[in-house]
Amino acid sequence: MRASALTTDDEAAARANATWKFDFLDIVNADPKAGGACLAVIKAYLHFASKARPQAFCSLPELMLRTGGSRPRVLRAKVTLEKLGYLVPMYVTDEGATMYRLVNARKQLIDDHLRIAREKLAAEKRDRKRRQRSGGVQGGGNETILPDFDHFERNDTLDILREMEYTNGDGSRNAELDRVVALQRVLCTNLGRLREAAEILDGPKTWVPASIA
Repeated sequence: MRASALTTDDEAAARANATWKFDFLDIVNADPKAGGACLAVIKAYLHFASKARPQAFCSLPELMLRTGGSRPRVLRAKVTLEKLGYLVPMYVTDEGATMYRLVNARKQLIDDHLRIAREKLAAEKRDRKRRQRSGGVQGGGNETILPDFDHFERNDTLDILREMEYTNGDGSRNAELDRVVALQRVLCTNLGRLREAAEILDGPKTWVPASIA
């Protein structure tokens, strides 16, 4: 009877530990500031940690082996994870590796970000359908519907793009992705003008039948 209870407790602990690790990985994966090799590096540390003992150390060669990243790429990821609060240094081991405490520091922030993003997407979808029905089907007009981005959203998008790690495995800049950022900046700058210019293409809100002489 006692053995059965221990087995049940062990299974519950294993499930809780797996849930903790999966949740940690999901948050880092959804964090726009945790780019580059951050997800692979945190996954390597989580391999040696548990919910009951959320701490681990890993040598740089081992991290490079487990992540497939170069030395500069792995080091950049570690610095980023420390700045974001996911890896909290505790002490340096005799082998020279840093023991970290793993903290899901931005869970609430990222959860709120995802919730707001989902609500906004759902609201935009409802608004598009409403405008299509009122402007196209019921009113008989043509309405030009452009994406809805305000000034602050454009700035947030550019900030996220600028902070991401656009680098190759050897640490050099990824020119193609740098050009994507430049194009995104041009798009956001001119989107407002395009919206204003397109208003003249919208049909009238109501259509009046022509009178028969």
